Amino acid sequence: MFYLYPVFVAIGARFTLKERFPLGKTTALLIAVFGCSLVSGVWENSVSISAVGIFFALASASGCAAYTLLVKVAVREHPPERVLAYSLAFALPFLLLANLLTREPVLAPYPLPAWGIILLLALVPTLFGYYLFALALKLIESSRASITATVEPVLASLLAYATLGEQLSALQILGMSLILVGAVLVQQERG
Repeated sequence: MFYLYPVFVAIGARFTLKERFPLGKTTALLIAVFGCSLVSGVWENSVSISAVGIFFALASASGCAAYTLLVKVAVREHPPERVLAYSLAFALPFLLLANLLTREPVLAPYPLPAWGIILLLALVPTLFGYYLFALALKLIESSRASITATVEPVLASLLAYATLGEQLSALQILGMSLILVGAVLVQQERG
């Protein structure tokens, strides 16, 4: 359900940013989102759904859509690195509050090598990834960027297959293929 966020971005971008949404982009969006649903396993009854889960998934998708649209507006006037710094500074108190509510220690007693891996994960895929996303939003439409970002479950699934031995069903492979088709289609769409 989280990957409904490109739909939320598309709706928000249409009304707030006046982005055009021609048939090709709409088709790419629908194909990619349907592909994400297949990758999730929801059609194979391998996912259990609860009302609380639905609420948090939709809240998360809405938050991601809002972030995308706000960053799109912000990078019009500010460099991506400044937008990233402000957004991380804004998010930090909420993360600390969430940590406080779970009563988990802020710094878990992990061995030093684990902290090196955590730091590496924080810097490369997270910080650099968010920077590249903000940079992309400076250059392309928010709806196009969010549809392209649906490639993430494809990469995550392939990584899980290669490193953890996770098995992929035929429907998941079909979903991965559809996501890639949607991402390619949206890149070819003009407008």
